[in-house]
Amino acid sequence: MKHTATNLVRLLGQRNNVLSRVIEGPTDASTLTQTVSVSRSTIDRALSAFKEWGLIVSDSDRIEPTLFARLVGKVYTDFETEVGAVGRNLPPDSPSWSAVGTGADAVKLVTTRIDLLEYAETARTKRTLVTELPYARSTVDRAVRELEQAGLIQRTAAGYATTDVGQWITARYHVAHEAIADVLAVRDLLRYLPTDEMFPPALFGGIDIERAERTVPYHLLKGLREHLVAAERIRAVLPTLPTPQFLSVCHRQVIQRGTTFELITTPALADTLTDEFPRLLAEMTDATTGSITTSTGTTPPFGLILSTTDAGLGGSVLVYDDHQSVIGAFHADSDAALTWIKDYYEHLHEQATKITPEWLDAITTEASNRPPLSTTLDHARREDESSDRCSYDFIYRN
Repeated sequence: MKHTATNLVRLLGQRNNVLSRVIEGPTDASTLTQTVSVSRSTIDRALSAFKEWGLIVSDSDRIEPTLFARLVGKVYTDFETEVGAVGRNLPPDSPSWSAVGTGADAVKLVTTRIDLLEYAETARTKRTLVTELPYARSTVDRAVRELEQAGLIQRTAAGYATTDVGQWITARYHVAHEAIADVLAVRDLLRYLPTDEMFPPALFGGIDIERAERTVPYHLLKGLREHLVAAERIRAVLPTLPTPQFLSVCHRQVIQRGTTFELITTPALADTLTDEFPRLLAEMTDATTGSITTSTGTTPPFGLILSTTDAGLGGSVLVYDDHQSVIGAFHADSDAALTWIKDYYEHLHEQATKITPEWLDAITTEASNRPPLSTTLDHARREDESSDRCSYDFIYRN
């Protein structure tokens, strides 16, 4: 089966009752068989499909949902809830909603008959439906009967047409389908993010996805660099330094362009930066126009970047692999995504502790034993300004 959003929605339509139980907490096949009240063979087929899609991780005794499963499961369950609410509020003279049982049953019907619902938005005769749709007449007859009983299509003088309720549900289907497609597009990166983190599905519907070029070591992501070099203010949460180039670009912004750089990181990384980059930190600390403020605290295993430019506020989420290398980034391209990044940053900022004067004194003392960096770094940048590649051996030595 091709891994498309349409096929994933159909799988959820068939097996969301099983997946929702998996998402509730770690479980096993025997427990699922009892709680979902289906046969063990049905559970085994569902789990096999979930594993193929990357919705679960499992061993012989334990089944756990992935972050991907939690996200698409929430989108689909919200869709079921909306449809169920419509069914409960239908007027008394509407076709019997009980023909499909519940909102979940109605959604399942919609996911399997969506093409007919869309095609019948303009009234069509049964003959036209059979001719134009890629199904046998018996399949079309059954689909029309089920949809008519559910009140999603109705017979008119011109043929069968989608009802107002059917059109509304079809529109909501497309909203859910698009959200699931957005999450599916970042499935490979989601596996590196914590499964218990409360990422809203809407975050992934308003982003530009950038994946790292593994063939270019120490390379700063192009999209991230574009945000940084235009910034008047940079706010960052970093569990690990993405690349020395990140610090170099921020150094240039602070020294040459008066940018304000606010960093939240772990105590361990703060110590590492002091040991490996004292001159860069000291020059930013002593800058006459720009500035650097450093705080420490507990950080998530992913990075957050906020950049304020003339055009407004930009935001990015950095994704690290198991070796603490940046493998990609989500750049906010919607108000919802940007709001989530900004709110998360502010939450971490409130809990962080601003670095002590003693730490700044340690930087100054260490830096006094090193030669100035600015001239050498400017020379390196002029050699390859287009990519901001610097002499990293030199940076590490200083």
